Formats: sequence, structure tokens, C-alpha cells
Amino acid sequence: MSECTDADNPTVHLLEVIAGHIMNISFEDLGGHYKHAVSNKDLQLLPSPFGPKVPVSSDVKLQLVVTEENDGTVTILKHYQFPSKAKFNLVKTIATGTLHRPNFMSKKPIVGKKILQYCPQGMAESSI
Repeated sequence: MSECTDADNPTVHLLEVIAGHIMNISFEDLGGHYKHAVSNKDLQLLPSPFGPKVPVSSDVKLQLVVTEENDGTVTILKHYQFPSKAKFNLVKTIATGTLHRPNFMSKKPIVGKKILQYCPQGMAESSI
């Protein structure tokens, strides 16, 4: 994984990391907001910072992972999947945290997609 820059090639998968967030919503409530946002195809319905900062296309997919840290804060990992390759300079407007791109996607995209889909679920106490 590497931090994104304006010079990066367009990509379908982006990861956003938000560290040190103080959780002010229960995981159950967040899950309810997530289900509502997905069923309405509107990620803007998610509370900040769990959703994008600006509206995104209804066909953008989002996977959330929340990991509790020792200091009581949480780290939020958001995996965005765009319907087609998106340029970083346009996508960076959606992020609250730091955007990263998975380096392994260009070598074996089918394997990389499975890694992005299943590994975050296994690394966190709570994933949606």
C-alpha cells in the first residue's frame, strides 16, 4: 500500500485511513446507517467521517473496517471501489483521512480484489 499522489494513475480501488477517531456512535447504529445508505444507494447518508465528504456516484461501493486502539480511539479503514478508473486529483475530495492505493492490484487483479474484500474483515473487531 502506498499513499496516493496527484501523479498516480487512475484506479478502481482506493483505501482511506482515518486514525485516532473518537467513536461517538455505537457499532450497531453505524451498521444501521450503513444498511440504510446502501439500500438507498447514497453513501452521503453515513455519519461523518464514515461516509465520503462529498456526494459520489450511486454505483461506488464502500467497505468499512473499524479497529479499536489501546488509547480508546478507533482507526477507520474505508475501501472505495469505483465503477471505472478514477483519477486521484478528483477522488481526493471525498476523503477525510489519508488515501492509499493497493500496490498489488496491477499484478494479479482477481487475487487483489479478493484480498481487499476478505482480509479487512479478518483484521478488525468490527467490519461492515
